[in-house]
Amino acid sequence: RMRQRERQISQAGRTLESSLGRWPTHIEIAEHLNLTQEAYSAAVRVAHASQVTTFDEAETADRDAIGPEERLSKTESLERLRGALQILPPRLKQVLELHFGEGLTLRQIGGMMGVTEARISQLVGDAVKRLKVACRSLVPPPLVEKAP
Repeated sequence: RMRQRERQISQAGRTLESSLGRWPTHIEIAEHLNLTQEAYSAAVRVAHASQVTTFDEAETADRDAIGPEERLSKTESLERLRGALQILPPRLKQVLELHFGEGLTLRQIGGMMGVTEARISQLVGDAVKRLKVACRSLVPPPLVEKAP
């Protein structure tokens, strides 16, 4: 049911994007689906929680296999990635989740979303670029000692 709601939100976003010529706001998507802001926000939170669970499971599986320094580095990287995912539009989040989270091929995702495999490849590339930029901006600046 959660996946169904997530797909409905994504489909509404795509429909509105094509008619508006831009990615719609959360309010526009909620209105398109005849949802209250509260119901829409709850659905988005549940979808986000499922993504966070996936990252947490991956982190737990790696925990015992690596040393403390590497674990700290991975934890920091995951936190930056979680923060960066928050800025992605729902459509890009969905493509990444389907491809990297569920292991679907670009062709399968394209079929589900009604676009070509090439378009899904472009979306994955766009999402990865956005994540790289966002992760870099979330890295704390290096500590620099003042010269005496």
